[in-house]
Amino acid sequence: MHIIARPRIHVSLADMGFASLRAFGGIGFSVEEPLTVFQFEQGSGVEIHGLEVLDEEGRTDLTQVIERMKDDRGGLNFRAILKAAPPQHVGFGSKTALSLALIAGVNAFKSIGWSDDQMQRLSGRGGASGVGIHSFFTGGVIWDFGHRAEAGKQLLPSGSATGTRIPPLGARIPFPNTWRVMLVLPTERPMTGQEEIKFFVENAPVPRLEALSTMAALYHGVLPAFLLGDYGALASALAEVHRLGFKVRELGSWSTQLQTALAALFKDGFAAGLSSVGPLIYVILRADELEAFDKVRAICAGLNPRMIAIVRGWNSGYEVREGNWP
Repeated sequence: MHIIARPRIHVSLADMGFASLRAFGGIGFSVEEPLTVFQFEQGSGVEIHGLEVLDEEGRTDLTQVIERMKDDRGGLNFRAILKAAPPQHVGFGSKTALSLALIAGVNAFKSIGWSDDQMQRLSGRGGASGVGIHSFFTGGVIWDFGHRAEAGKQLLPSGSATGTRIPPLGARIPFPNTWRVMLVLPTERPMTGQEEIKFFVENAPVPRLEALSTMAALYHGVLPAFLLGDYGALASALAEVHRLGFKVRELGSWSTQLQTALAALFKDGFAAGLSSVGPLIYVILRADELEAFDKVRAICAGLNPRMIAIVRGWNSGYEVREGNWP
């Protein structure tokens, strides 16, 4: 049996300035690749293989997930093999996909009966963004309501806050099937988990007015543009998101070349952005405008990308597939 999970693109966190009753929140969407794939087999104990492709932090995360599953449901026996995984720490939400794919696989393989909510809690994810833990189950465009704001609480990344409440799902919108997503991964050293924590500490909270402006651009710009399939409005709203708040600080942490490329994409009217903290760049394009794909490639050529892919938006959750893969 195989579990197949899709990556998510994170457009932006919303309230990173305690400007409202809810902290974090935001918008993101699922894409079809690169995949996370686990194979499950019978075992005499708990075995997990193929983790050499992950860094130490990634391996530790999965070890902790296994311990939480054991605490919840003792006597687990299975053999899991990681067959595919996206690059880590670049903006694909790989930690969330890996953790939930392992949990969902054990749940299906052992017929345990954990609910979606139980699996989300076992993952330990969702301390900041709820996009990944919701898109894993539904795909599509996700509106994440964030967490109830708590005075004096530090705004930190999802992986640094376990045991938290799951951010409520505000809405789920289908990704338009006439659009494609061009993924460009520059050759830049990603932030590690500790570096990301340090970045959050040094850059949040942002000024209240910037947080409010980000929320306006997301909820009255990005979200309705997806709902209505309004490409021009989406391009304008994404450009606005990247000019203020926490997002402009994320963008400013990368090279001049990356910032220049994204500025050129905005200037030419492309619906583009930096996924999560980055450095992954996404460019949403109309499927029938083939010349636009070449133009994006030319703009991003100076980034010496280690990956360029054209994928579809993904409007379903994870898959349980019997038999061989692929």
